[in-house]
Amino acid sequence: MPIEKFVCMRCPDCCVFEDKEEMPLVFYWEKKELEAIAQRRGYELSFDEFLVVDDGTGGFTYIYRWIIRGRCPFLEGVNCTIHEKKPLACRMFPLIVEIPQNRVYLSLRCRWVRKNIEMLKSEQLPYIFDEFEIAAKVIGMISEFLKIARENGWGIRIKRN
Repeated sequence: MPIEKFVCMRCPDCCVFEDKEEMPLVFYWEKKELEAIAQRRGYELSFDEFLVVDDGTGGFTYIYRWIIRGRCPFLEGVNCTIHEKKPLACRMFPLIVEIPQNRVYLSLRCRWVRKNIEMLKSEQLPYIFDEFEIAAKVIGMISEFLKIARENGWGIRIKRN
């Protein structure tokens, strides 16, 4: 029996965090947007540097880990209140991009994934998940940035925790 396309089950699992490794990675421009929205709503957000380059002028953070302890502050029930402006990491869930390996894997926090994991094959992911296109875009953006950093001799640092 062929597996059907992924359809979000609208459970809150993707927006509740315990382990830092599970917390979303956001680009610097997404961090700025999140902070602006949070400020308007009176929320305080926290971020850690994740992918940092040293270009000789003191460094530049390209990607941050968004530190969310428990529920995302933008989650009301099972609805994302920033759906149209949410970061790419949130848009592509349950797909996760592993940096710098540029590997896409499935989050077992997703109920749909857990329910169907035995039937999923990696070559099917682009056909089952519309979110795969976003994951591919993220990989392309990161790869291009790292290529430019290496070509310019910039130091590259990835902070795991």
